[in-house]
Amino acid sequence: MACATAPQIEDASCTAASGSMPVAGQWPVIMSEAAARSYYHGKTAAIIDRYGPGPRIHYHIGLFDDHGPAPGGTADQIRAGIVAAQEHMLEHAAGVWDAATVFTGNLLDVGCGLGGGAIYWAQHFPVQVTALTNVPEHAAVTHELAVAAGVAGRVSPVVADVGDFRSASSYSAAVAVESSCYVPRPRLFRRVAAALAPGGVFGIEDIFLAQPAWRAVFDGYWQTCIGTVSQYRRAAGQAGLLMDQNVDVTGRTMEFWIHSQEWARARLAGTADAGQRERLMRSICWHNQFLQGWRDGAYQVRILRFRKPLAGQPDTPGEVLS
Repeated sequence: MACATAPQIEDASCTAASGSMPVAGQWPVIMSEAAARSYYHGKTAAIIDRYGPGPRIHYHIGLFDDHGPAPGGTADQIRAGIVAAQEHMLEHAAGVWDAATVFTGNLLDVGCGLGGGAIYWAQHFPVQVTALTNVPEHAAVTHELAVAAGVAGRVSPVVADVGDFRSASSYSAAVAVESSCYVPRPRLFRRVAAALAPGGVFGIEDIFLAQPAWRAVFDGYWQTCIGTVSQYRRAAGQAGLLMDQNVDVTGRTMEFWIHSQEWARARLAGTADAGQRERLMRSICWHNQFLQGWRDGAYQVRILRFRKPLAGQPDTPGEVLS
């Protein structure tokens, strides 16, 4: 999938602070498994610093009210607001996916990160969670955090690429919270469809492309292959899964980028470490760029649900939009 030229960054200080900013076409469209492991291994400490200490550590956008971070807030105070918004996203997604009904038995969490979602599902629903990651370090951290949360017996970290994942068990549900954009879509949907029991559901929360010119800046920074909703629907249909929920929550996520920048500025004020300061300045630069993308309508945040039909079930259910 070719990448369009990314929009120009307007803030000159960002260019000065970010000498390693990507150029269109510089990055692989989809990372190899080895590259993904290396990429995430290097980000683990930063993820814990920004979204920890846990035991539920999330690595995704959140749902916010209209107000911004309190003026003069500390890094810890701003982080608490971000984490609360991330958990609000999971709560809202659970409602869209009808988790109260379908999250029973075995649940597959695709791309579990540091296990925040897997632990959340185990604490809120009667499920045995398979927390799938291709980063061994993340599996170990997920286990430690599940122990701390008291759900180690119901959260099983598994180190595998989703495309290679095989299980003797079937799953009543699967979820991918801002991880589907890291996996080739046909491969993702084929494997999840194979793992789901008939009638099972696949819930996705992710960021989707609305303006092609903004593809490169997103994929370059996050090392992803961002897609459109129609691309997801097509890949799902080819795998035998049918979309029946499509909820747009973009407007309630814009504050994430404001809070994230304010957290980084608060951390900058408290550190003299040159490497840490450079990383934080780069983060502020990029997250300001994504804020502009949100304001320009370049991206959409959506919660989708796909269902594996029961035998004899019509294959064209009505899609619910909201």
